[in-house]
Amino acid sequence: MSKKKPPVPYDLFAKAFLKDPENLKGFLSTFLPEHIKTHLDLDSLRIIPEEQVSLSRKKREIPDLVAEVNLLSEGKPSTKAHLYILIEHKSAPDKRIYLQILNYITALNERSFKEGKGYVPVLPLVFYEGNKPWGYPERIEEIFSVPEGLKGELFKVHVVDLKRVEDEKILRIFDILAGLGCYLYLIKAEAGNFEEIIEVITRAIERLVAIGEKGRWEIGFLIEIAVIKSGVDEEVIWFNILDRCGEEGVKMELKSFWDRVGEKFYKQGIEQGIQQGKYQGLIEDARELVLEAIEVKLGYVPEEVRERVVREEDRGVLKEWLRKIILAKSSEDIIKLFTS
Repeated sequence: MSKKKPPVPYDLFAKAFLKDPENLKGFLSTFLPEHIKTHLDLDSLRIIPEEQVSLSRKKREIPDLVAEVNLLSEGKPSTKAHLYILIEHKSAPDKRIYLQILNYITALNERSFKEGKGYVPVLPLVFYEGNKPWGYPERIEEIFSVPEGLKGELFKVHVVDLKRVEDEKILRIFDILAGLGCYLYLIKAEAGNFEEIIEVITRAIERLVAIGEKGRWEIGFLIEIAVIKSGVDEEVIWFNILDRCGEEGVKMELKSFWDRVGEKFYKQGIEQGIQQGKYQGLIEDARELVLEAIEVKLGYVPEEVRERVVREEDRGVLKEWLRKIILAKSSEDIIKLFTS
């Protein structure tokens, strides 16, 4: 078992030197570019003790030094705006510095949110004293090998505002991806507009039936969204869709799908009314919809969450989870459903 290397004396000196507030202020005054210093109130500089700094997500790594400084507003000190100065000491070029910095930025802002401050900018600095030139780029996005046109775009948040997508674009999408087009229509549809909801779902289903199993899942998912939007029970929605489908082949495909998920939709015939009930097949289908929804939202399904969903026997609970997942604003909201 290899022993951990003892710290280099230079490392110890650098950390001890910079942790003196006056030394740190002098260092920043000397080495920070002028266009940065003009925005910082260095007289407000405060070093944050190690024990108060949130740890990063990578094996309890702690930044070498974090200081907090107020920003200047129109050349005057402001106590309302501030940033963190993050300093890492390196004695050799280290490409992992970018991962460390990204982890620390996340951790520092998590700390800031807990304190009720919201997002706080972080200014990373590397105190470097290696024999070789540093050699790595200054901008984090430049470490990625991408076409020139993508540089400057990687650290933006590109928002697709689904409720405000133009109708013309939705129509183009509908012709290629019926499920997505229907989803966009349902997002924009007014709650309770039952006729509009049924019309657009019926149109989408006539296309989705032809694409096989993936289409079946999309149908089930769209029905659940329609239940949320309209407030009408899903059996009623199924009945209306079947009533409006123009092709007999589509009706037969839908009947087969409905039977497969466990609801005995045709048990006594449509004329005798739609029978409700809990069937194991429908519960299993509800579980599948919940897991698929989690994967769509998070990109994966945590194992403990999967186990919790698979154990659930109450269809009402599963339906409620699905609704909350669809409406969730963040991944944390989804995880809390299964851990609280």
